[in-house]
Amino acid sequence: MTRIRLITADTSCLSMTEHNAFVILTKEESLYDCNCKLRLRTETKNPSFLQTILMKDIVRILEDLAVEKELEYHYGKKAALNLLDGSAEAGKTYLLHEFTNRKSEYNSTGTKITAVEYEGKFFLVKHADYDQHYFAETGTQATSKYVTNIEPLLQIFTQLGDRLACLGTVVTQWDNIDVTDALDANMDGLLCSYKIRIPHNYE
Repeated sequence: MTRIRLITADTSCLSMTEHNAFVILTKEESLYDCNCKLRLRTETKNPSFLQTILMKDIVRILEDLAVEKELEYHYGKKAALNLLDGSAEAGKTYLLHEFTNRKSEYNSTGTKITAVEYEGKFFLVKHADYDQHYFAETGTQATSKYVTNIEPLLQIFTQLGDRLACLGTVVTQWDNIDVTDALDANMDGLLCSYKIRIPHNYE
């Protein structure tokens, strides 16, 4: 039976997400070395047998990261995400993931998909007070939308991007812009854009 050994110089990158993200197979082989120096190896008595490592879809990856960060995750078209109106809880942070676009890449002979590029957007938001000022127009910064709702989410956004890098993905876009009173549920936070390439194997 295959055993798994995790070798890392930064324990902040370790979680059950790494275990769930792969179908672990055989052969003593370094599968990837991400920015945080994480290496995942498999050991077997038959070193000549190597199978493909399959990655999860981006929906499951972002869902796992949301659970890890204790975020409320929802996936669907924007009209469906608007159905949260009235059910959004004060103080809870939501990751509202709009439908993603998937583009497959084939090998040189056109016989096998070697990677998938995902492109899309998600809201990282909290329930908002419509009458709250944005920065310091009618009150102090300490009670503003930016300080209480948006600024803390910038740190979470960065942490999510760092975690994606630790999963061996290739992130070519990871951007955000402030939003206030967004969606029917009246949310403040970030509208985030991503473009992520995930190889189907690491042969």
